[in-house]
Amino acid sequence: MPAATSLLSLADDFARTFEIIIADTDALRARVYRLRHQVFCQELGYAMENDGALEADAYDNQSIHCLLQHRASGLDTGCVRLVLPLADGGGLPFESFGLRYVDRQLFDWKQIDSTRCCEISRLAVASNFRRRNGEFNNPEGIADIDDSDSFTNRRFPFIAVSLYHAVIAQVLQRQYRWIFMVVEPRLQRHLQRFSVRVDQISPTFEYYGSRAVFMTTGERFQHEVNGWNGELQGLYGNVHQQLFGAAPLFSAQQQII
Repeated sequence: MPAATSLLSLADDFARTFEIIIADTDALRARVYRLRHQVFCQELGYAMENDGALEADAYDNQSIHCLLQHRASGLDTGCVRLVLPLADGGGLPFESFGLRYVDRQLFDWKQIDSTRCCEISRLAVASNFRRRNGEFNNPEGIADIDDSDSFTNRRFPFIAVSLYHAVIAQVLQRQYRWIFMVVEPRLQRHLQRFSVRVDQISPTFEYYGSRAVFMTTGERFQHEVNGWNGELQGLYGNVHQQLFGAAPLFSAQQQII
């Protein structure tokens, strides 16, 4: 029986296999929009804004975009964006279609500082990397099965998780307090398996399938990062190093106040 993949070799394998960058030029953002068009419009048939080759909307101009590339093939593998608030607060995508469903007993938008909010959205994984049963029919490439042992069973572990690690790093770098996302409920279960908790604050509603509004905080993100096991911290450390050129902090010293 082959030996289990070690912590170090797993982290190193991810770094050797994938490059993750901030798409901060027109050319890089065009690659993000092209990948989103491929996944959302061509493969999943979503009627989203596009010009026939690129899927983009007005929120992209106030977003940080992360792009994951497969080094050996040069293929763009996945992408995600973190939508930042407008200068005077708010202006996030979910406000236009999801805020009406939020249960005010669970979360009251009017009671928070909306300049300290952000939204994770448009996570997409290329079809070549969404191949297991149940993965192909959702943009994140997440099967509704227990894949908690994937570290030793998959050569390229946790593509979607690595993209979420990228936006968590961005949130903590910029000290945002409240983080929102509108996703399928099964994504909540997937994230929870990898020690990322998000709270459902709305019932499900129809928006490109069954979706709900989820919320967490920067403080919780930091607490979870500090408590991750060595495998998750190794993956996060590689993502953080590639994005910022420095290792992350794994201590309570970095706080969202």
